[in-house]
Amino acid sequence: MAPVYIVQTGRGLQHYLLAVHLLAALAILLADLPDYGQWLLGGLLAVSLYRTWPAPREWRMRMHQEAGMQLWWEDEWRAVELLADSSVQTWWMVLNWRWPDARAGHTILILPGMLSPEDARRLRRHVHQVLSAQGKQQPSR
Repeated sequence: MAPVYIVQTGRGLQHYLLAVHLLAALAILLADLPDYGQWLLGGLLAVSLYRTWPAPREWRMRMHQEAGMQLWWEDEWRAVELLADSSVQTWWMVLNWRWPDARAGHTILILPGMLSPEDARRLRRHVHQVLSAQGKQQPSR
């Protein structure tokens, strides 16, 4: 049986996004812009924060070399296609995936602290195995 990886949205990601948006708000306030320009850019910044703020979420996934990647969704394991543009580095992973027969893709960003170091190492290895089995192996780095 394949190990189950539980990835939780980290507070570090929320702090990083908040800091970037606060710096952008400060830059807008200090810029020599007319009032309507500052209001417009402030509104766009608020929309950006709303769209990028990660919802508290827990991703449960498992990897099979033959079956590929599976996500726990609506009380059952569902197969998803792990896309070739997924990126696996030592400190972070970007898992791009989509449902079978779907055109739109989705992304799971995994940063340090979202998985234990041992689980992160095993997940990196499993992602490489799944991509190799699908013929989508990344160049080794």
